[in-house]
Amino acid sequence: MLEREIDTTGVAVARLNQPERGNCLSDDLIAALIGWIDELEQGKDAAVLVIEGHPRVFCGGGDVHRFRSWHAWTGAERQRYLKTGIQPLFRRLLDSPLLTVACVEGAVVGAGLDLLLACDLRFAATSASVRGGYLDVGLVPAAGAPWHLARLVGTSRALELLVSSERHPASQLAEWGIFNHVYADDQLRSAVAATCRAIAGHGRDRVSRLKSLVGIAGEESFAAHLDRAAALLAVLGETRTGKTDTRESERDDA
Repeated sequence: MLEREIDTTGVAVARLNQPERGNCLSDDLIAALIGWIDELEQGKDAAVLVIEGHPRVFCGGGDVHRFRSWHAWTGAERQRYLKTGIQPLFRRLLDSPLLTVACVEGAVVGAGLDLLLACDLRFAATSASVRGGYLDVGLVPAAGAPWHLARLVGTSRALELLVSSERHPASQLAEWGIFNHVYADDQLRSAVAATCRAIAGHGRDRVSRLKSLVGIAGEESFAAHLDRAAALLAVLGETRTGKTDTRESERDDA
């Protein structure tokens, strides 16, 4: 269901591995993902978390077995399920100190798009494709896709992707700014691994503080942003023992 690993460079992987079920976001898979994030955040080794799927499908959406009873639930039951069963994963990805990276092969459908967009960086194989498909099953996205898309590509293109039943190729979505890079299928994983190792080499503290600085940039004034950056940089100039970081000292002495 979920394969987990972490290497010595600080790069962790969460691999969705239920292709026979379309790597759908079942309750068990969501719980496993949150549990892995918890474990990584409580430890000190990981700086980057890569989420990847199967070569045929990254994530095919929500759990169709669960949603068979969706229309029989009351409105209160639906809201409770979304708020306690699905949305916590997407909140965790956005708020995590780990830099989250989507490594996308194959198809992305429905809630798989929410998962893709919840990651900080997004890389895809040439053969990857994305389809909203929410309206096809009588639903609207409830795990953040409209929020992310409006910020990434504007409201018009966000609506185009969300209301459409068409598959959008990775190359098109890279032009829109949804994917950071698109690689040949046989080069994707090695390219993503190299990028993530380079990022993780800077250490979790620096990476997470930069993530937070960018994440809040659109919600504060320029003056407040500069104050926040100055405060963060002052902290990053010291190690846990309070001594000046050697890399900072070397630059100062140069």
